[in-house]
Amino acid sequence: MEISLAQIERDFFGSQPKVFCEIVESGGEVAGFAIWFLNYSTWQGKHGIYLEDLFVKPQFRGQGLGKALLQRLAQICTENGYGRFQWWVLDWNEPAIEFYKSFGAIAMDTWTVYRVSDQPLQELAKKKPPLK
Repeated sequence: MEISLAQIERDFFGSQPKVFCEIVESGGEVAGFAIWFLNYSTWQGKHGIYLEDLFVKPQFRGQGLGKALLQRLAQICTENGYGRFQWWVLDWNEPAIEFYKSFGAIAMDTWTVYRVSDQPLQELAKKKPPLK
């Protein structure tokens, strides 16, 4: 893991946060969280929520807390007129896939995720685009 406490403080609690977190408790103890941020759909002309991380501690799983976190994010979407709520899941994570499908989530199988990071990101950034 590369993240530092200073980065969390800046990004979640700074003067202009760009990342948000919903916490769920059980018996006065933090049991899980959902980390999210806004994205934008040019198809819809609306913002949406991208769920970066959903985590419930193992001893609290099966109590509906993960679903409660997702329901809260869905509420934030509807309260704010956001058009989408989306996330990625690893294709081998069958328990998570079945969990998401149980409340109507559908896989976007026609889309492929691409990523540039580390050295390829550095190399791409060095190229001078022909923009004026």
